[in-house]
Amino acid sequence: MEASEYPVSNIPEPLKEWDQWVGWRQIIKDDRPTKIPVNIHNGSAASSSDPRTWASFDEALEYFADHREFAGLGFVFTKNDPFAGVDLDDCLDDNGNFIWGEDVVKGLQTYTEISPSGHGVKLFVHATKPDWAKCRKDGFGPLKIGKLEVYDRGRFFAVTGRRMTAFPATIKNWQDHFSEICDWLWPQRASQLKRKANGPEGNTDAPYQACLSKMRAMKVTDHNDGSRRLFAACCRRDCNRPPMA
Repeated sequence: MEASEYPVSNIPEPLKEWDQWVGWRQIIKDDRPTKIPVNIHNGSAASSSDPRTWASFDEALEYFADHREFAGLGFVFTKNDPFAGVDLDDCLDDNGNFIWGEDVVKGLQTYTEISPSGHGVKLFVHATKPDWAKCRKDGFGPLKIGKLEVYDRGRFFAVTGRRMTAFPATIKNWQDHFSEICDWLWPQRASQLKRKANGPEGNTDAPYQACLSKMRAMKVTDHNDGSRRLFAACCRRDCNRPPMA
């Protein structure tokens, strides 16, 4: 794509206000195409953790116009900006229709654009990734080749400006929706870390265990008549705990 053809007007203005822009080019690494961020100040590799290798949007666009060997512009996520990104790979067919992931995009309802390959989408949202969330999950779609990635720092997204018109033109503030998607992606990790964070006082199992400990101290004998199970059931009832399966 020529710089003059870049749909700059589609890129949300709040993104352009941050001096966190790079160029990018594509190389083949491990037999797969890989996007490499480019420092527009000197044409060397940029770093997602070094702000000295980033630039303003206008600088990056001007550089792209003069260097046709580069594929486009990219935005770097950091802990200082309010943005997070969701990247769905191999979710669109050759006609731009969803193979999978439409529910994710509809759930977030924020600025969404088609990726450089034409077979993926990228979403930008005002949110912070929960500490317990990971970055990537594989195995989506009918062929199980789709990937979903979530970042809010230490990563750059190639930005095309090829907005999906069925979704908002602006970046929405959807922390709750974003956290729900992370919870859906990594439910076990979320529940484990939340229980750990709550500690003993927040552990809903603690009252039940305390009741059972008292029951055991009474040395109740089960004479094959269900005595112990009856006591355990009482513990569950008194602690407002549903019976165990």
